Amino acid sequence: MMEHFDEELQKAVESGQMPVGPEEDITAYQHVFRALAKDPGYALPPGFAEKIAASLPQKGQEHSKLVWIGYAAGLVFMTVAAIFTGLMTGLKLHLGFFKEISSYTGLVIVAAVLIAAVQWLDHKLVTERIRGGSGG
Repeated sequence: MMEHFDEELQKAVESGQMPVGPEEDITAYQHVFRALAKDPGYALPPGFAEKIAASLPQKGQEHSKLVWIGYAAGLVFMTVAAIFTGLMTGLKLHLGFFKEISSYTGLVIVAAVLIAAVQWLDHKLVTERIRGGSGG
């Protein structure tokens, strides 16, 4: 609601019309536009925009080392928490389900191949397109 009011106020001030609204907001917008209309009295050095653009992180460099350290710390914490929980509750690991699943070997292989195919297709058709790659 407030953004819409601000936009209407800005359009009215830009077009030179008398905007409707709280007097203090109108005065503030008019003051800002008067200040922006004045020449600042200096020019930016050549190549200023290029220097700013070069200082921004490039595509694919969004993750800093600190982020990866955070991921690793989170993984270690969750692993320790899972082990601690298992020890405190007396969890007994039984891998007997492998005996049951052995009669479904073909189904498990087909499922694994389908999952791998979907992941590969997602990578080729979607992820590369999002990142700006060729897509195929």
